[in-house]
Parts: sequence; C-alpha cells; structure tokens
Amino acid sequence: MIKKTFLMIIFLSILPIFCLFSEDTIDENNELSTNENNSFILSLYSHDIDGMFLRNFHIGISPAARFKGKAEFSIPINFFIHSGEEIWILDFSGKIKFFPKSANWWFGLTLLQNIIMYGENKPDNSSCYMTEISSGYSIHVNKRFLIEPYFLLRNPFNRNADDLERIASYSPSFAQFEFGLSLRLEILNW
Repeated sequence: MIKKTFLMIIFLSILPIFCLFSEDTIDENNELSTNENNSFILSLYSHDIDGMFLRNFHIGISPAARFKGKAEFSIPINFFIHSGEEIWILDFSGKIKFFPKSANWWFGLTLLQNIIMYGENKPDNSSCYMTEISSGYSIHVNKRFLIEPYFLLRNPFNRNADDLERIASYSPSFAQFEFGLSLRLEILNW
C-alpha cells in the first residue's frame, strides 16, 4: 500500500511539470492547441450511465477555467437520486486536470470532495469525503463545443471504503469505477 501511494505521489508531482513545458500545437487533426489562450468552459455531464437501468438519476454541472490548454480547474456540482428512495445526494468538489503532450487526452484528480445526503431517511452521519482520479479524451465537434468520454476511479487509496459503501447503499450505481460523458461549451476566451 505504501509503495502504491508513493508511486502515485511521484507521478502526480511530475505530470504538472511535464504539462507546463510541452509545446505541442496540433490543430489540423481537430485537436486543441496547447498554447491557446485561457478559457472559461461550462460542462453538463453524468458518470452514471449504467444508473439509468437501476432507476438512478445523476447529472452534474461544472464551471471550469482552462489555462493555456495545459491545466484546468473546475468545480463540479453533482446531484443524484435513486427513484423510490426519500434521499438525494449532492456532491461538491474541486478538480484539476492536466493535458500532457496531446491536448485532447487528460488526467484529473479531485483536490477536495464533499458528498452530502439529504432527505427524511438520511443517515446520522450524512457527510462523506471522497477522492477521485479520472482520465478522458476531448472530441472537438466545432471550435467551442466538445464531447468528452471519460472514466473515473473513486477512492483509489481505499481510505474511504465505509463512505463508498454507505453512499452505494442509497444509490446502487455509485461504484468505485465508472464511465461518463461530458458535453462542454467554451463560453469565454481571454
């Protein structure tokens, strides 16, 4: 466990430095240039696609600031509910993404994440903390609209196993590994 944690810390320390010094510009192949201007992006997403079959509703919105196409900071806000239950869950987080070499592939991690349960049947301890690591690929439909398929791994270090199980007991499709889809619109460049 210590070896895995140490290797992850080394990787996460080197990746931002690598991203800042990469100079790739690949615009001919419908890829985003890494030395573009800063931009503000608004996203609508769900990483609970399988939840539709379990009567789950999960959707999120995320304002984000991208810096020169190499790093992005976002504040995802997720809402999910399992139909038939009198509980709903709100998930707030701060997330950072890095764009190594190719500006279309990205790697992200949550800096902090708080999951709060509301409703009549909520547990006594209704606040949970979680960590996520994610990766995905940006597909540019046009200059301002992107579609991003991605995957995420919740609780990669197994530090919050009880919280993960407690949330999954109220929302059955809340799993440690999930696929998702994000629809993104670039609102502003500066």
